[in-house]
Amino acid sequence: MGYALILVGMGGLLWQGARSWEAWLTVSGLIWLVGIFGFWKWDRDRCGIWWVWVGWLVLSVVSSQEPWTSAEALAHVIPCVFFFTVGVGLWGEGHQEVWLVSLWLLGSFLGAWALCQRIFIDGASPGWIPPNPNYTGCVMGAVLVSSLSALTLGKREGWHKVLLLLIVTLAAATLWNLRSRGAILSVFLLIPWLGLGRFSRRGIWVTGILFALLLGIMSLPQWEALTKVQSESFSYRTWIWQTGIRVAQQFPLLGIGPGVFERGYLQNNFPAFNGLSYYGHYADNAHSHLIQLAAESGIWVAILFIWAFLESLGWAWKSFKQDQNTLRVAAVASAAAVFLHASVDGIFVLPGIQLLFFGCLACAVCGDSEQWSEISSTPRTLAVAGFLFCGSVLGISRIIPRDKNTSPANFEVYAAAAREAILRRPSNPAQAWGFLAQAAEQNPTNAVLWAQRAEVVRGFGDWPEVARCAYRAVGLEPNFVAAHLLLAESLWRLGRTRAAKQELERAVRIHADKNLNKPTSGYEEFIPELDEQRFKFLRQLFLIEPLTHATP
Repeated sequence: MGYALILVGMGGLLWQGARSWEAWLTVSGLIWLVGIFGFWKWDRDRCGIWWVWVGWLVLSVVSSQEPWTSAEALAHVIPCVFFFTVGVGLWGEGHQEVWLVSLWLLGSFLGAWALCQRIFIDGASPGWIPPNPNYTGCVMGAVLVSSLSALTLGKREGWHKVLLLLIVTLAAATLWNLRSRGAILSVFLLIPWLGLGRFSRRGIWVTGILFALLLGIMSLPQWEALTKVQSESFSYRTWIWQTGIRVAQQFPLLGIGPGVFERGYLQNNFPAFNGLSYYGHYADNAHSHLIQLAAESGIWVAILFIWAFLESLGWAWKSFKQDQNTLRVAAVASAAAVFLHASVDGIFVLPGIQLLFFGCLACAVCGDSEQWSEISSTPRTLAVAGFLFCGSVLGISRIIPRDKNTSPANFEVYAAAAREAILRRPSNPAQAWGFLAQAAEQNPTNAVLWAQRAEVVRGFGDWPEVARCAYRAVGLEPNFVAAHLLLAESLWRLGRTRAAKQELERAVRIHADKNLNKPTSGYEEFIPELDEQRFKFLRQLFLIEPLTHATP
């Protein structure tokens, strides 16, 4: 049964990370079946802390603002913790070697596939695991550090060393090509630990050589392109983290609910120059597993996750001191690589990556079960209960499908209703205003909603209200061209010609920057769209020529 569990874990990762409903239902079902029919030992000492963590997640589901969505999210987490629990109570040294070799073989396939696709077919291909290359990058980071650990710390024969060196080279080349910053960061942080693992002279030399190589890479002109520190997405990521922290501060004890980060994000949105966020109008994960846990389930859940991980590493170290099994070091390295990557990226949204993390952790912790304390027989009741709960939740979610981005806090639900109220004949601006008022209650920091409200009351000819709403929009997003245009028109209608001209000049400057791909708000791409005819009329009214170049 131990090898069957390894096959299920690697199969879930190979099945494109078990992202689809069918894949996860199959993979999680097989995990529960192994737990029900296999013979394994329940180790309270090594696994109990993780089930305390799961218990807090259950409390968070009960208090969630969207309980069903949270229950569905929980059904993606519990099987992974159960996978770890069964692995700890079932695996031995032989299983450790099979797990790591399977990881290296799978990583070799993923790396070769990604390199061939990106070099010969499509330079932007995400690799075998869609929709972006970070998932493949995460696996390759785990492969790189674990194979490097086995190469530097283990006693391997000549041909084993050659194969491990080839795997290390392939993993490094794949990471370079994919430019996955989270995976690169995790490898960079783990290299000293890998090199100094035994505090031997060879380890010190290996550490020095690897650091020298990294410094050489950092001096190359391609380093900036590799880390993408100058790209817009770098700023987006930090802004999303800030939003996640604000959500955690609002719900510190039990969070807003597992799987409901989008709701908190929409209520605490931030201005970004390419629309509302890097992902258009939405961000359904915090791009940091720790921040996501804090926002969705409470700050203590994030702390408990770190505590459980560190305690598992402590058990791995105790076992290593007893058996000097270097396979544990390789497994710890791979689990740590995934943990570090998940701290700065949202890779845990993929169930297969969670299985990789918990599988590597189980590989590091497992051992001779007969020597452990606080061990009871196989708890089949837990396996049956988990199977029924997760199967029921996943089954019902299939019967009652819900599209992505349908949070009740989603302003587009109200915006679409407002648009329909305006376009129908006869139109109903009052109803549209009511819908937008509801949206603004849910999303008070959203500049688009205030601009929409200004557009609606413009149809009433209520210019003081237009000016008030436009002022709010401009205050939230200073580079919002359409909001400046509404403000300029309302000020002109109110007789404040000088102020209107100043607002229009600001809009012209921002619009010129946008045309040259300078960092402007980009909000004008969204509703209300930039009215070019109105823009032209106002420019002609105030004798302002359109700029053909950006102002310094």
